[in-house]
Order: sequence, then C-alpha cells, then structure tokens
Amino acid sequence: MTKEDISNLMEIEEKSFPTPWSKMFFKSVLSLRGISINKVILEDDTMLGYISALVEPGRLHLLSIAVRPEKRRLGIGSELLRSLMEEGVGRGVDAIVLEVRHRNEVAQLFYLHHGFKVSGRLAGYYTDTGEDALVMSLELAGGDGDRGAGY
Repeated sequence: MTKEDISNLMEIEEKSFPTPWSKMFFKSVLSLRGISINKVILEDDTMLGYISALVEPGRLHLLSIAVRPEKRRLGIGSELLRSLMEEGVGRGVDAIVLEVRHRNEVAQLFYLHHGFKVSGRLAGYYTDTGEDALVMSLELAGGDGDRGAGY
C-alpha cells in the first residue's frame, strides 16, 4: 500500500464501515514505517481489498481489513489475512489481536473461520454508536514455534 492507493482504499472503506476512517488516518499509518504492515490486492488497476496492522511487542494489532463489496466471499480477505500472518511469523510475533463490533457477526465468523478466538469484550468501545467490541486473538507459531494455528 502506498499513499497513491488511499483514494481507492477510501472507496472500499466508506462502503464497508458505518464510521469510516479518514484519509489522514491511513496516511498516518503508512508513515509508521517498520511498525505498520499495509497491503492491498489489485486486479488490473482496481483495488479489491486491503489490510492494515501495527507491529507491537510480541504481536500484530489488526487495525482494518476490507474487501470491495462485490468481490466478497471470493477468498480475497482470506488471502490478505494469510499474508499478514506470514509476515507476522517472519517478524517473530506470537499473536494477532483485533477488535470487532459485537453485532458484526459476518466479521466474527470470518475471524473464527481463520482460528481467532474471542478473548475479551470492551464495553462502549465504538464511540460513534456506544457499541461494545469483542477482542479476538489468534496465536501464531512464530515466537516459540509450537503454538497456535500452525502459522
């Protein structure tokens, strides 16, 4: 992902989330070289999806993943997530953690399908609606070689 991708990314962002993040947010994340991982999947000149995460001590914090609505359920989100997992293992992290709206059952099922487990709940986490967030995490076999989903 580059700064030139942000306009296309925002089209997906705005169609995917009730309160989309701003262009400035994504520019800020991109500027965190070395501690952020930002990937896109393109088909010809069309962005199909993106993923963004921060590298924290021992783990990745998944900030956002989204796929163009008409391209969902084709494996694009899974490909992005697998790519993030592989990079995490390469960086020696032990886990990926994320927050998801407690009413977003589609996203929760996606994460559960990929081995994530609910590890907590944050009351009122989403300030736009006051909605709770579920904290989900996935242990990787990157840090000590014998944990998690085999990644």
